[in-house]
Amino acid sequence: MYASVRSAALAAPPAAPDIGDTMDRPAQEVHIGTGCVPNIGPTGRRLRYAGAAVAIVVGLVAAAQVILARQPATDLLSPCLLFLLAAFGFFQAREKT
Repeated sequence: MYASVRSAALAAPPAAPDIGDTMDRPAQEVHIGTGCVPNIGPTGRRLRYAGAAVAIVVGLVAAAQVILARQPATDLLSPCLLFLLAAFGFFQAREKT
């Protein structure tokens, strides 16, 4: 009983992996994405840029308040999150996604 399990575990792997019938299709049927397809229009891009600008302004004001009030450095976490949100909005608008 143990000999058969042991020999099965040490068996050689198959020579070629079984990848199904995907290699039999003509090249015209195989779709390969060549780039990012824009899925946001000019209005959406403007909204994302505007949202990023608002997040930057609010983040700068919040950071200035924390610094001027001499609050602990941990209070700068909320402005950092606003800057992260602004960066996401800016890059998404720039990449049209």
